[in-house]
Order: sequence, then structure tokens, then C-alpha cells
Amino acid sequence: MIVLNKIKSKNEGDDLILSSLLEIDENNFELAVRIKGLEWHKYAVTDRLDAFLWGVLPYAMRHGHDIKCKDKVSGKFLYNLNTQYIQTLSKYDPKLYNTKIQAEITDDEIPNEGAVATGVSCGVDCLYTIIENYKSKYSKELSLTHLLNFNEGAFGGSYYSSNRAFVVKNLHAKEQALADELELPVINLSTNLESLLKIPVDQFIVYAMGIMVMTISKLIGTYLYSSSGGDYGDFSVKSISGRDVSYADLLSLHCISHGPTFFYSAGGAKTRFEKFKYISKHPLTKKHLFSCLNQDFNCGVCVKCMRNLLTIDALDLLDEYKNVYDIDDYKARRNDALQYLVHEIKFHGYSYSYLEDIYHIIKQKEPEIIEKIEKNLSVNKMVQINNELEKQARERKRVIRAYKTLSNNKKVEELAQRLRERNIKHVILYYYSYATDLLINYADQLGIVIDYIVEDVKEPRRIPRLPYNTVNYPNCDAIINCNIRYPKLSKRKLEERTNNLIINAEDILDLRECL
Repeated sequence: MIVLNKIKSKNEGDDLILSSLLEIDENNFELAVRIKGLEWHKYAVTDRLDAFLWGVLPYAMRHGHDIKCKDKVSGKFLYNLNTQYIQTLSKYDPKLYNTKIQAEITDDEIPNEGAVATGVSCGVDCLYTIIENYKSKYSKELSLTHLLNFNEGAFGGSYYSSNRAFVVKNLHAKEQALADELELPVINLSTNLESLLKIPVDQFIVYAMGIMVMTISKLIGTYLYSSSGGDYGDFSVKSISGRDVSYADLLSLHCISHGPTFFYSAGGAKTRFEKFKYISKHPLTKKHLFSCLNQDFNCGVCVKCMRNLLTIDALDLLDEYKNVYDIDDYKARRNDALQYLVHEIKFHGYSYSYLEDIYHIIKQKEPEIIEKIEKNLSVNKMVQINNELEKQARERKRVIRAYKTLSNNKKVEELAQRLRERNIKHVILYYYSYATDLLINYADQLGIVIDYIVEDVKEPRRIPRLPYNTVNYPNCDAIINCNIRYPKLSKRKLEERTNNLIINAEDILDLRECL
């Protein structure tokens, strides 16, 4: 049994924190929503538990709990949950419990200002929603009036580690820049729901959005929830506990549209490619598009960046997106990108559904290139590329060249002298690669001391380690960037985190691929 207690509110500077104590068997958890900015406090809903009930529901269903509410719940909301939502999800997913909810019902209406809002992330789905609804051609009552900034979203990779606050701050700056251009106010909201659920964000994002939006439903009359990559044809409630909850958005959004706020699935009729094609020539997209999984800038190599770049490529718009992507780098790696495209299509990879339209367009324009890749990439070859053996072999060749060069004592002394002239003695090695091993082996001869290596490992090592996502680097004479596959990417990441001198390994080592 989970006991959901009455909402408490407290002020912390300009922030209003709403919380409800969850009594879960022998444990307690303070579920909270933070509303930033004094002007938004008056829109908080505190007389009922609707928002917090929605937030705790996935935990209860996953862990076999009923819920007892110590305050009122809107009758229409409880009807939706009991007669539609919980029954449906538990029916089609044996891992979800048919949670029973005990609550006092209220039919009192919540006053509402009629604002129209959407979440801002600068991704493809977000930009589609904004561009389509900034000035709605259908109704003034659907034109955007506010943007919401959440602490939850499609933040992958490093965004869940110790530097999360640093990264989220940078992302919020991007989102604020878009809002300023649109001259729309931004409301910053956050919740600690992730700490309770402890599951991947794509399995609970609609609950995080719901608890935050419903908390200020005195303001928001319409919320445009940016649909995910698929369209309505992908709707499904089967086995939803183990996959992206957005497949069930139509049901989820219907069930929370019970009172003052109506939730639309914005863009749900279009695929990701159709959305991108629609927004591709809009100046906002060329200036503000951001959807990287790994960095707080578009890295160009993660699956989301790769999908976007291939889409832009298919639409013949590469040179128009130089403000948001390193297009020259993509052009240099284009053959690798096309191999990735073919692999995803032929083997139904992670991004298959996003790339199918793109594949057909590029194959129609460049049939010989795509057919050559398909012919050359046999199953065995594809496995090799998937395991990165080919790329590793190229890197190994480059480092062998550097080892051969340094086998000459004169060359070693020349490099040592160059380092002495720049007063470089104490260094940090960023990234673990073959180049890292080389510098460790020659450290004494080069007269350098390796203070740290940047690498995520748990066990103790002879040389201390710093995590990849370090924000504040210790002072040193130089950070040597040993990422020889994507040196520009790593250097850009380092430049926004440290004032230490940054040197690429290839600037001091002979890392040409030829032997």
C-alpha cells in the first residue's frame, strides 16, 4: 500500500516547492515539484492530489501497490484511471499490477487562465510543435502563449551523471534563447520523480510531464505534448512497462485531460522524417535545432545527431545547417554515415523506423553508391563494422607509426624539448586510446608527469582517474586529448569545461595512418 498525503507547500527564495509524502510500506519518499519564479506561484493546485497521483501511479503498478489518497481527487480523473487507464495497461502487460485507488472525490472546478503551452527542448518534435502552433491557423485558442522548461526529457548519456546540473544549465540557456526570439515566457519546472521510479526516462516521461503541468493547471488550459518519433500507427499498450511509454500516449493524454487542462498529442499524425521535412526550411530550425544524446552541443556522432544529419543530407540542405552542426566534419565522414544508414536498414537497427524514408531518398539519388555499400558490406563485414574492428585497426596503424617515430632517440628528445619549451610537465590525458598507452610508456623519457587519465573505471589504477563527465578539471600544464577518432568533438567538450591548455595527441605525435 502507498499512502499519498496532502500537498504541502514551502517557499525557497523565488521557488515554490509542492510536495506529498509517500508512505510506501516501511519507507517514506517526499515526491516534489518545484515551480521557479514568483509570478507563477498563484497557479499552483494544492487542494487535490491529481498531479501527484499521476506521478506515483507507474511506481505503484510496477511494484504491486494499491494507493490510498489522504486528500481529494477529481472525480473525472479517478474515473479515467480506474475504468480505462489502469485496467488497460495491466491487462496487456503482466508485469503491471491492477492498482486500486482509494480517494475522496471532488467535482469542484479548478479555475483556469486558458494559456497554451508546450515543452521546449529544441529537438525535432519540439520545433515542429512550436512552428506549427506559434500562430495557429486553426484557432487563436491553440496559439502558443507559454513555453515550459523541464528537468526531465530526452537527456541521454552524460546527462544522468554527476555533471547533470552543469549540462542542464547549458541546455536551458539554448531553450531560453529560442523563447526570447519567439517572445514567449518560459516557466521552469522540475520534479524528483526520477529518483522514485529509477527507470529509463523514456519509460516515464509522460508521467513526469503530467505531474509538472497538472501542478500549474490553473494557468494552462491547453498543453501541446510533442509526440515522439512514430505516428499514430505505432500506438500500442502491449508490454508498455519495458519500452517507450510514448507508444501509449493517446491513452495517457486522454486520461489526464479530465479538467482544466486539455492535452493534445502535437504532431502525432506525422513521422519524425515528415516533421523534419516540414520544419527544415524554417529559420528557427537552422538556428536552434539541438537533439544530441551525449553532449550539450550537437556532437554529430550519436544516433540522434546521425539521424538528423542523414535527414538534412537527404533533403539537400547540409550547407544551410552549419550553425548547428559541424557539416564539414560530416562530409568528411559521409561514407561512414552512409554505411551506418545501410546497416540500420538492412538489419533493422535501433534507428530503422526513423531512417527508412531517408534511405529510399538517398538510394534514389545515389543508387550506385548505396548499392556498392550494400554489396561490399556482407554480413561478416557488417559484424566487423558493428564491433568497430575496422575503425580500431585504422587507429592502431596510426599509433604504430607514432611508436616507430619515437623508437628513434633523436625524435624522442625533440618532442621532449618541445614540451619543455612550452613548460609542459604535469598533464592530464583525456580519453583512453592507443595514444594514451603510448604517452604512458614514454612519460619518463618525455619528462612529463601524468596527473590523471580521464576514463570511467571503478577499480583503483596506478594513475588516478577522472570521470569522462568531469566539469571542473584540476590545474595542469596541459590536457592532452587522446581521442584520435573524434578529436574535434572531445576538444570542444573540454573547451567549455576548463581553461587549461588543450593539445590534441596528433599535434605532438606522428599519427598518420600510413606505416
